[in-house]
Amino acid sequence: MTIILSASLIKDYLSCKRKVFYRINAPEEAISTKEMTIGTIVHSVIETNWTNKDEAFASVPGLVKQHNLKTSDEKIYSCVENFFSLFPENFFSPEDVTEKYYRIPYKEDIMFSGKMDR
Repeated sequence: MTIILSASLIKDYLSCKRKVFYRINAPEEAISTKEMTIGTIVHSVIETNWTNKDEAFASVPGLVKQHNLKTSDEKIYSCVENFFSLFPENFFSPEDVTEKYYRIPYKEDIMFSGKMDR
C-alpha cells in the first residue's frame, strides 16, 4: 500500500486527527461556508479565464448559480478585479500552466503530492 502525503493532509493531521479521518473516509459530509464557496468560485474564474477579464466577469453569475450561492457577492467581483489589476497581461504567457499537480517519491511506499497554482 502506498501512502500519499500532502502538505494540507499533514496540517490537518497536526490540528485534528479526526479531520483527516473524515477527509479520507467521508468527504461528502464536509460543510462549505459561504466564504469557502466564494473562494472556490474565484479560483475557478481565474483558473479558466485568466487571459480575458470580460470572460472572467461573465462567468461569475453561472458559477454563483452552479454553487447555489444565494447572492452574487461583490467579494467575487472584487477578487477577480484584483487579479487583473495586480497581474498585468504581459506577466503571463499563453503557454502558462494554471495548476501543476505533482507526486514525488519519498521512500519505497511513501509519496508527497500536491498542487501548485500559478
